[in-house]
Formats: sequence, structure tokens, C-alpha cells
Amino acid sequence: YTQERVLKDRIRELEGTHCRGHVASDYLKHVVMKYMEYTQVGDLKAQGLVPVLCTLLSLTPDERRIVENPGMPQPWLVLNQAVGGASTWLRGGG
Repeated sequence: YTQERVLKDRIRELEGTHCRGHVASDYLKHVVMKYMEYTQVGDLKAQGLVPVLCTLLSLTPDERRIVENPGMPQPWLVLNQAVGGASTWLRGGG
């Protein structure tokens, strides 16, 4: 009886883990999609998602440093966002 109970508890635990894993992968997919969407239009919101992605992907401190440093200086990021926003507006997207 005890072994059966332990096995049933373990099955329930594994099923719960599987469901949480599915939710985590859906969340990761959502964050990646938003990051790509923001990046394509030059929106600075993309930079705000980098720490979230670092956490979700369990990056090491060295990996974090690599991805958290933007490739462009801040003024260029702002200019990129302005140009991206203007082009979206001209295409009728916003």
C-alpha cells in the first residue's frame, strides 16, 4: 500500500511538472516573439526584455554580460526607435 501511494504521488508530481514546463515554454515563446517584434521596428522595449530572456534561458553571468550590452550606443538606439516608428507609421501600421 505504501509503495503504491508513493508511486501515485510521484506520478502526480511529474504531471504537475510537465504542465508547468508547458506554461514556461509558452511564456518563453511569447517573450521571444515580443522581443523580435520590438527589434524589427527598432523599439527600445526590446532592451527591457533582455533580462527576462536571460532569466528564462538561465544564462551564466558571462553570457548575460554579452547579451545585456547593446550593440549600439544609447543615442543610436533612440534614433533607431524613432526611424522604426516613423517607417511603421508611413506603412500605415500605427
